[in-house]
Amino acid sequence: MRKTVKLFLSGMVVLSMFTSQVAWAAYVPSNQGLVSAQTEQHRSEIASLLDRFDVQSALEKQGVAPEEAKARLSMLSPGQVEELKTQLDTLPAGEGAVGAVIGAILIVFLVLLFTDIIGETDVYNFDD
Repeated sequence: MRKTVKLFLSGMVVLSMFTSQVAWAAYVPSNQGLVSAQTEQHRSEIASLLDRFDVQSALEKQGVAPEEAKARLSMLSPGQVEELKTQLDTLPAGEGAVGAVIGAILIVFLVLLFTDIIGETDVYNFDD
């Protein structure tokens, strides 16, 4: 009986040697790991930006569903994610033609008001 157990166990060991998975270890440079971590961080930052209501409404106006945008984000390569994040970081925040026009009108109004107060122009009728 003892011999059959040994034979059975040795057969199982030999069988497991042929069916086992082989794992290969390789050298991974530290900058490659850092790039991977940065890519995942950039992906999560862009995904949180896609969760904002104003961004979702702008996407829907362009005909893109927010879920589709997130799916496309997950398919981007690390280089594309880095480029997208760089473009998002360099976009001007809060700038637009409306603010520039309102600012110009306000400056003209204040200049005319000041020059009228000191008596150089007669734009506003202060003395009825």
